[in-house]
Amino acid sequence: MRIYLVFSLAYMCLEYMGLAGLRDPNGISSVWPAAGLALAALWRLPLALWASVILGILTGNMVISSYFGSAPPLSLIAGISQIAEAALGVWVMRRFAIDIRLNTTRDVLRFLGLVCIGTTLVAALLLALLARLTALLPIPHATHDLSGVLLWWVGDGMGILIVTPLLLQWWPWPDWPRRKLFEFGALLAGLIVLTVLITLDSLPVASNSLLFALIPLMLVAVYRFGTQGAVAVTAATAFVLLFRHGGQDYQGIDTVIRVTFLGVIALVLLLLSASQNERRDMLYLDETTGLPNRRAFLREMTARAADQEFDKHFALIYFDLDQFKLINDLYGHVVGDGIFRELTESLRARLPVGWHMARLGGDECGIGGRVDDPREAVELAETVRGQIETFRPRSVDSGLRLNASVGVTFRQAEEPPETLLSRADMACHLAKESGRNRIYVLHASDVEARLQLGDMHRAAQLRDALESGRFELYAQPIVPLAGTPGKLPYHELLLRTLDEHDRIESPANFLHAARRYGMTKLIDFWVLEQAFAYLEGKSEERISLNLTAITLNAPDFSSRVDELRKRFEVSPPQVVFEITEQAALDNLTRAAQTLARLRSQGYRFALDDFGAGVASFAYLEDLPVDVVKIDGRFVRDLKHSPSSRIIIEALLKLARLRNIEVVAEWVEDKETSDMLIELGVGWGQGYHLGRPRPLSEVESGHVPGTGI
Repeated sequence: MRIYLVFSLAYMCLEYMGLAGLRDPNGISSVWPAAGLALAALWRLPLALWASVILGILTGNMVISSYFGSAPPLSLIAGISQIAEAALGVWVMRRFAIDIRLNTTRDVLRFLGLVCIGTTLVAALLLALLARLTALLPIPHATHDLSGVLLWWVGDGMGILIVTPLLLQWWPWPDWPRRKLFEFGALLAGLIVLTVLITLDSLPVASNSLLFALIPLMLVAVYRFGTQGAVAVTAATAFVLLFRHGGQDYQGIDTVIRVTFLGVIALVLLLLSASQNERRDMLYLDETTGLPNRRAFLREMTARAADQEFDKHFALIYFDLDQFKLINDLYGHVVGDGIFRELTESLRARLPVGWHMARLGGDECGIGGRVDDPREAVELAETVRGQIETFRPRSVDSGLRLNASVGVTFRQAEEPPETLLSRADMACHLAKESGRNRIYVLHASDVEARLQLGDMHRAAQLRDALESGRFELYAQPIVPLAGTPGKLPYHELLLRTLDEHDRIESPANFLHAARRYGMTKLIDFWVLEQAFAYLEGKSEERISLNLTAITLNAPDFSSRVDELRKRFEVSPPQVVFEITEQAALDNLTRAAQTLARLRSQGYRFALDDFGAGVASFAYLEDLPVDVVKIDGRFVRDLKHSPSSRIIIEALLKLARLRNIEVVAEWVEDKETSDMLIELGVGWGQGYHLGRPRPLSEVESGHVPGTGI
């Protein structure tokens, strides 16, 4: 009943607006806004409520016809034609997939041609047919049936062109920031005032020519507020003209000019806004799903950040489909994209009013909105997770199951949108680490979250450092100690990064983040290429460089080394690869195979940080290495710890049996160096023997005091 009453009242108001200026109560209005309302109502409302709309149209026609003195049978026939027109318009829009947001030129032209022109023409012909069958002539002049059909057609077409987009763009009310709403309200008020002034009868010039003075304001509305601005300013202008002059039948050139002006302006503004939307979509829409992309999401959140309510109540839900790569591998990326698109369309259609969804990258999406209680966001996150779990794509086997890890977080006061998005990503990551297919709520105060968020930022900085050339290699000499004549020093390459202020950062600041976010192989391969490039043309020099477990066990590691050797013409004995015990033990069999293969080509391997593990001596038997580097803690404690001395002596005995060179790390003073010489350690590395220097200085021969 409420729908019926509200619709009937609105419909009668728009009918009154269209009929107010007619000379003949049985005449035809040049603009019929009620037609636009009827179509918008049937489009928006479910089928179960169509009866309320149909009854409202018939009631409105009867009430208004009695008020203006029109023939009741004519009003009934007009109502039937109006209902048929609206129902046909809905069918056409759905049949031809016309997006009522009118964001593309294609949708605007289809809406104009198929709905505003096509369905209204059918309705006008239906009205003429019904009038003939009942001996009624609903036209201004009874002898011109064709002109009556044409006038009815144009009036309804104008009403749909102006009113239907207005209602569908602004129903429900757009979720704009207050400042944007205020700006738009001021612009609209200025346009209405100017239109009223232009249409004053006391003006000394023809008001029709002054209508073009409205165009600058209309263009501002389009470029600042998009399609919503375009339809609002067109409707405001049309309503002012209707209030000032009524619907008016076509008995004066002024009416023809005004209707032509409104029709052309409505179409041009819609096409301009569609063109603007298409250009924007290229930057801000994801091509696969049609959702806003990460850039658009951040842009929207930045725009909303000026709103104080945004600080207090904004929640962000971040989900990532678990193991979706397997679906792409199994069905192919085209099918995978189709499944992802189908899923996002389903989720987006079920979102509560005021929540927005975007694709943030890969198989990840974000859903943002305001909440009065944080539990609302958690409940929505659980709903989304459940919808994904029960989703069954139409394009593949119905047995396919999807799961998602979902993170939830809340914006802090004056927090940058990028930080909020990073924390939401971290919450999603923690949901995955907790077992997948679950929700993780993350607050800014969580200590562990702050640490992991720091790793995320450092990982991003590492990637940027690689791309912008802010990695730098340092070299520290490995020096032969007394008693090892004929040996030449060589260098271990050490990686450093330059921060945004060109300050040197130690690996300790970024290695943890590199491991967590899978960047170690990328960094190792960069170091590998730089090292081989340094050795090009230097046949007498040797270098030692570190490898992580991921790189050592990578299937393409050996081929990469071989490719670099050929490109830079490096001799394998010039290169020593350093690996830690843990790197070797992560996959002992594969590590041993890789070491054996490369050693057979002439490369040498060093076991770094020896003694840090509990089974160091046992694994030394299984790993084909050429050099052992004693963990620096034993060397540092040598002066004070008898156990350190015993461990070093035992290692030396085993090394002599297997013909393995021994390098002592952390040689920080002369006393330690002398003790190592006394024990028979052949090589040393540490600040006492040589500090790390930029590789460029080593290349130029500017490292004093090292014998290089």
